[in-house]
Amino acid sequence: MQTIHHRYKRTLGAILVAAFLGAAPACKKNFLGVSDNLAPELTEEKVFSNPTQSRQFYANIFTGIPNSSMMILDGSYTGVTGLQNPWAAISDELKAAHNNVKDVAANGYNPGNAGFGRWTTLYQLIRQANIFMEKGKTIPQTGLSDFISEQEMARMKNVARFFRAYYHYLLFELYGPIPIMGKSVDPSSRDLDFPRNSVDEVVQYISDELDAVIPGLDDVAPRPEERTVPTKGVALAVKAKLLVYAASPL
Repeated sequence: MQTIHHRYKRTLGAILVAAFLGAAPACKKNFLGVSDNLAPELTEEKVFSNPTQSRQFYANIFTGIPNSSMMILDGSYTGVTGLQNPWAAISDELKAAHNNVKDVAANGYNPGNAGFGRWTTLYQLIRQANIFMEKGKTIPQTGLSDFISEQEMARMKNVARFFRAYYHYLLFELYGPIPIMGKSVDPSSRDLDFPRNSVDEVVQYISDELDAVIPGLDDVAPRPEERTVPTKGVALAVKAKLLVYAASPL
């Protein structure tokens, strides 16, 4: 009985080794088992030649809109960020006993614990807005296929331009003088060091950009699902707050 048991174990082991060796070449050939049809390489040309992908690229520009209602917890009950509202808690105006804001008032705000930034996220979205304005294009209708008209594309580019100005404003609000990024930059370039513009230059740029987009914005959101799309009133409110900052000593 013991001999049979050992033979069974040796046979089973040989089967498992053979199965593994047989599967290994397949794994090496297609490591993650992802079909090229399911994960094709997307290029800018492909994205901006497809109405759905163009609108998705455009919609992602909205993701930097701050949520000032999140002061201690965000929607997933984790710590807040610089695009939410940690400022009351970390300035000791609000008692916070949870998450990443609770100790800042006592321990101080320094490079070691300064986790409430906006820099990376907003400059990424500014780049995305620049790319959309530079590469976005109308897509004519073919039969019953989806399309993007000149009117729709012009409206989306105007909104993207608003967000580029708005995100510069949000950076200026937190950091003061910042680099102005009015066009996309080749990430492979060796010259990726950009000096900060002066306060006056930043304020003038944002103000001029807001003035330029206001005529093309809606007076009110045309549909309930477009309540996050900026209107004339939103742009005027941002400009008003910008000019209040500019009138104060910085």
